[in-house]
Amino acid sequence: FSARHNLSGIFTFVDEKVTGLTGHRTTDLLGRCLFDFCHDDDLMSLQDVFKQMLVNKDHVINATFRMITKDYISLKISCSTFINPYTNAVEYISCTYKNAKSN
Repeated sequence: FSARHNLSGIFTFVDEKVTGLTGHRTTDLLGRCLFDFCHDDDLMSLQDVFKQMLVNKDHVINATFRMITKDYISLKISCSTFINPYTNAVEYISCTYKNAKSN
């Protein structure tokens, strides 16, 4: 599924594919922080990904983390930034999520 986050990790957009992968509905995630759905052992590394996105604005960063579902699902996340061409500031972080156990 695809999602957009503000710079604090809040979901601002989530596509409908999220339900098939995680069981969450888009309304479960919108306005909530990604870090609230992250396994405690993966939290610091996922927060570091978001910090890196603000420093390395033109890079794509990949990571794997466990997302809370009924249990946990291991997800691959690929993140990139949208940079405002007028201010050169990061506007949002765009992420693609995939099941880490599938090819």
